[in-house]
Amino acid sequence: MTGLTPHAIRKWEGRHALIQPQRTESGHRIYSDAQIDRLRLLRRATEAGYSIGKLSQLPEEELRRIVRGTFEPTAAEVSPESNDEKSVQPWTELLEKCRAAVQRMDRDQLDTLLAQSSARLGCLEVLEHVVTPLMQWVGNQWHQGALRIAHEHMATSSVRAHLERLYTSVRSDSDGPGIVLATLPGQRHEIGILISAVAAVMEGWRAYYFGLELPVAEIAMAAAEKQAAVVALSVSTLGIEQELHDQLATLRDSLPSGVQIVVGGAGTVSVKENAARLGIRCVERLDQFQDLLREYRSK
Repeated sequence: MTGLTPHAIRKWEGRHALIQPQRTESGHRIYSDAQIDRLRLLRRATEAGYSIGKLSQLPEEELRRIVRGTFEPTAAEVSPESNDEKSVQPWTELLEKCRAAVQRMDRDQLDTLLAQSSARLGCLEVLEHVVTPLMQWVGNQWHQGALRIAHEHMATSSVRAHLERLYTSVRSDSDGPGIVLATLPGQRHEIGILISAVAAVMEGWRAYYFGLELPVAEIAMAAAEKQAAVVALSVSTLGIEQELHDQLATLRDSLPSGVQIVVGGAGTVSVKENAARLGIRCVERLDQFQDLLREYRSK
């Protein structure tokens, strides 16, 4: 849920006294929602280049300003580390090895590396720092002609299988709000919405993933059946603005006003303005989607 490994949490807890979780009689730690949220903020602030030692005493609002990129430190306040102070992040080598496996079309090696990433990193770290940049790199390399269609299909197949395993393994009988995830007809790219499904489960939502190209009427039916508070859609195909607008308008009319529609993916640039008029939220990054889920869960 925090995107941190157990080792990192224990290290931060012991060395910097960041949080003090309660303990069960058998010694297991119990973390509150507020502590989990603070750990998330601290992780994201360290990823922005700030030292955990310097962050440890900051109040939550200043941590949120750092994460949003609006923090302006004075000379006496915390500031980002210089490049020579920053250590190599644990996912850097894994990502490079994954890229090399794609270039060699080595499916077995890519499967192994993705499995290792889940063992070494937190689930959210895998999504943010391995899976997402890997697939963005594959897409860019394919468009530039450096990779062929076979490379892209192999990488997508491996990543899809990994995400499906993650989604299955982290699902639980949560009593959180429901979210339906799918793509609209004509939207054939699945990785983004699968990533969102895993992230939603990690945020404590009851996530129901319905796959690719689900008709609008079926999305509305699924949302009603599952009593979903949010419907999340991935829009990755550009150049079909009017079709997308019509689909979103029909879906908005088919859902109760209290159900929030969220759209993410590269295609959001085509529908952003019309989506806003329909009361549909657009997100461009995974952390924005996570923030939105926290916002709606707290309502």
